[in-house]
Amino acid sequence: GSLASVLYQISLDRGLPGYVNLGNCTIAVYCLYIFVEFLILRGGNHHPDVTSSNWVFKNNTFTNIRNICVNFAGVDGGSVTGSTASDVGSFLEAIRTAGTVTISGNTVSTASGCEQYIIYVKNAGGDLTISGNTVEGNQADECMRIYESENVTVSKNTIQRCTAGVTMNQCQSSAVTDNTISSIST
Repeated sequence: GSLASVLYQISLDRGLPGYVNLGNCTIAVYCLYIFVEFLILRGGNHHPDVTSSNWVFKNNTFTNIRNICVNFAGVDGGSVTGSTASDVGSFLEAIRTAGTVTISGNTVSTASGCEQYIIYVKNAGGDLTISGNTVEGNQADECMRIYESENVTVSKNTIQRCTAGVTMNQCQSSAVTDNTISSIST
C-alpha cells in the first residue's frame, strides 16, 4: 500500500510511533491528505497535547496539495528540512510543540486561489527555529503567523508575494531577524 496506509496501520497495531524519519519522498494530492489524517487521528484530536517525539521530515517533495503538507501537532522535538513544496495550500502547521523543533532550508510556493497561512505556529514551547526557507505566496496568503508561543526564532528567510511576511501575536522570548521580505500586498 501507500506510505500513508502503512503508517496508519502501524499506528493502529502498535500505537503512535515515538520516532518517525520520512525522507526523500515525493508526496502528491491524496497520499498526503491521508498521512495528515494519520497524524491527527493518532493524536486523539486535531490539536493534541504532546504525544510523540523526534519526527524528521527531510528532503521531501510536496506537489498539488490544497491542505497542509506537514502537520506537526503535539510533537516533542523534530525537524522539517530541505523539502520542496509547489502548488500547495499551506506548508506547515505546528501546534503544541515542545523540545527543539527546526523548520529550515525548505522552498515553498503556494497555489493561486489559496488564502491560508503558509507556515502557522501556535502554542509552541521549547525552542522552535524557522530559518533559511524560501517562501513565495500568491498575494492572497499570509506567509508566517506565530501565535501564543515562546522561544521562537524566525531568521534568514526569503519571503515574497504575501499579504504579510511574519506576524507574531502574544509571543514571549521570540525574535524575527535578518529576513528578506518583498512584494507584500495589504
